[in-house]
Amino acid sequence: MLLTVSKRLEFSASRRLRVAQWSDAENLRAFGPETNARYGSGRNYVAYFVFTGPVDPTTGMLINISEIKERAGKVVRERFDHKFLNEDNPFFRDMPPTAENIARQLCVDVAPLFSDVQAKLCACHMTESPERSATCYSSGACEANWQAAAPAPTAAPRWRTASEARDGAAASSASTHTPRSR
Repeated sequence: MLLTVSKRLEFSASRRLRVAQWSDAENLRAFGPETNARYGSGRNYVAYFVFTGPVDPTTGMLINISEIKERAGKVVRERFDHKFLNEDNPFFRDMPPTAENIARQLCVDVAPLFSDVQAKLCACHMTESPERSATCYSSGACEANWQAAAPAPTAAPRWRTASEARDGAAASSASTHTPRSR
């Protein structure tokens, strides 16, 4: 059985997707219009640090969540939060800060901080938007999820009208809405 515990940390950063050795046309083809933003475009990122290991029989915990928050949070605050990743994080000076590369770097930076505990970082899952995320596993594998199409409408319950509530009736119909993208 595999048991995991994760901690969610948020950060805001800007980045420019660009390979210096490529022409403007090559960068545009690979990264789209975001490559033209000279000082980058900002994002609100969410990183999930996923740990696995044995559960301590005394505490009943795999790892104390506050330890993840403290240790991983320090890396996030110092190297990623409110940074222009291309210039403020040395790893991204020569490597485009794609979702995959950010997830990989978070995993590489955070894993050694837990060498003194039995729980080990097994993955870092990072989202940059509802449609775009990447996961880096401690094995070195990295995967990305990218959804080009708009989210599908979802069904949401409709509140009962006053007369329906008075009569004990169920809501007469469901409404549909499209989730808001940020």
